[in-house]
Amino acid sequence: MVGVTGFGDEHFRESIKLNTRETMRRKAGRGESTGVVPFGYTSFCQGCGKATTPRRPCLCATITKTSINPDQAPIVVRIFQMAAEGASYRRITKIINHERIAGRAWRPTSIRFMLHNRLYQGVFVYGKTRNEDRGDDVVKVKADDTLEIPRPELRIVSDDLWLAVHDRLAKTRANYLRKENGTLWSRPEFGVERYLLAGLTVCGLCGGSMGVRNVTRKGKVYSYLCCTRHHLRGDDGCKNWLAFPMALVDRHIICAFKDEVLDEVTILGTIQRTIAKLNSGHLTVADQRKALSAEQAKLTGEIDVLFGHLASGLASVKDQIAKREDRLQAVMADLAKLDGMAQVTNLNLKGIEKLIRKEIQSWRDSLAGSVVQSRQILRKLCTERIVMMPSLSGPERETVDPFYTWEVVASYGQFLSGVVQKPAGPGPTPPHNRGKCRKR
Repeated sequence: MVGVTGFGDEHFRESIKLNTRETMRRKAGRGESTGVVPFGYTSFCQGCGKATTPRRPCLCATITKTSINPDQAPIVVRIFQMAAEGASYRRITKIINHERIAGRAWRPTSIRFMLHNRLYQGVFVYGKTRNEDRGDDVVKVKADDTLEIPRPELRIVSDDLWLAVHDRLAKTRANYLRKENGTLWSRPEFGVERYLLAGLTVCGLCGGSMGVRNVTRKGKVYSYLCCTRHHLRGDDGCKNWLAFPMALVDRHIICAFKDEVLDEVTILGTIQRTIAKLNSGHLTVADQRKALSAEQAKLTGEIDVLFGHLASGLASVKDQIAKREDRLQAVMADLAKLDGMAQVTNLNLKGIEKLIRKEIQSWRDSLAGSVVQSRQILRKLCTERIVMMPSLSGPERETVDPFYTWEVVASYGQFLSGVVQKPAGPGPTPPHNRGKCRKR
């Protein structure tokens, strides 16, 4: 009897859910309001004309319609224009919050929802997702019967502006580095840089940044990598007068990173040496963890006792509590590091060798791709900026065959964390990379 009653209750709940869904779809098909209206619109009672909200409907109990809010519509257009010009969700949020627009707090998620809401384009979309019961969980899935109803009277944004925004968003998404399964790996920089090495290189003579100098000859623009201090201040700023063709430097450095840093033999050998070094320590990871766990328990007990004395009125124990709490934080950090080291030492290199090779090839392809993706790879691999040391034997017009030698320390830490999900801990020993660029 209890089972029959439970089945009846479940059937009743399902019938209510289906009836509610169909009723809301019919309301959406008639052009009525089906919930909270987005920013830029106002819902009103068709009977008396009063503004309504889902929680405060009109007493007339008539149809609720949606119209454009003339005060908020210009704000919507401005947000779309900022997005089309290249501003990110976060940047737009900071601007409108700083100006206190519309007297509300904005979030990046609100901007994203607005830029993807087709109602601003004059198309009302209803029922894109539905709830699906999967035993213990209810999951939102994509619906097959989505309604798309043209509402030209609710258009705020023109088609040209809408397309410009979404073209810019598509280009930004194309520059994001992703793994084979689509998981986000790295985002591009806020200000998308046109040149590969701008901001990533320093002059070996003065330590200043290397910049790009454009020269126009016969209507064609040529880009050169040069010392910014020499370019702006002359020899008083730096003696490095060598301006090198940007394309030649880019090609040389990319080839060096592909052939020497992102090399299967080098990476797999580095992992093997790191695991061997961790396993050959004076104390094993388990012994170190046992000692730190004992110290953690001792410190926790001492702190509890000191807090008891503090409650009794002994104010002099505050410094002792603070000292032990600092040490306790350090012990907990060391324990977390040992957990990472334990996972590294237990890695089955043969089992992940195929995955590593696939990810290496993905990084090599991205390094040879667009400037935005190549910069993301270099920023992950380089622990510091690339040092460009000029080979100068005299003044500018007296030096024969000048060239740059460059040096950088590269690390596989971020690469391995993306491949094998290694926790924080001591990474493999980074290789030292050197190269030479000679002007032909």
